[in-house]
Amino acid sequence: MNIAAVCLDLDGTLLTSNGTISEENIRAVQDLDKFNVQVILASGRPEESLKNFTIRNLHIPTYKICFNGALVVSPTGTIIKKSLLNSQDVFKVVTLAEKNKIAVNFSTQDKWINFDPGNNFERVDKYNETLNDIRINTLSQMKQLYAKKRCLC
Repeated sequence: MNIAAVCLDLDGTLLTSNGTISEENIRAVQDLDKFNVQVILASGRPEESLKNFTIRNLHIPTYKICFNGALVVSPTGTIIKKSLLNSQDVFKVVTLAEKNKIAVNFSTQDKWINFDPGNNFERVDKYNETLNDIRINTLSQMKQLYAKKRCLC
């Protein structure tokens, strides 16, 4: 049986507990490439983060499934699929989060928007190191981001 592709999750799978790829895993992934097996990285992380692992560690072309499937990118950087929330859905989620005092996060290609009505921002996701961090705590602030075109979720 020929294997055409292998899809690898990053956090808790390919990466060690300290957020790096072990030498053993790097060699194994590079061996897949040598046998013409397409390597696909999948994560809730943004594209830039996956690209960094590809460039710094793996040194092979990879497809990237980013933001838990909301963005799929080819090894050359071509966007294959992009599935975004519209502003009405974002506002509904933020309204419910504000009402129930629940923290939620939204990502765009270059922004990590942390909405926390309790202003408890120490829980900010450490895995989105390549995004600009925006912290808000009211629906009004989220609407202002949209109005200023700063947020294109």
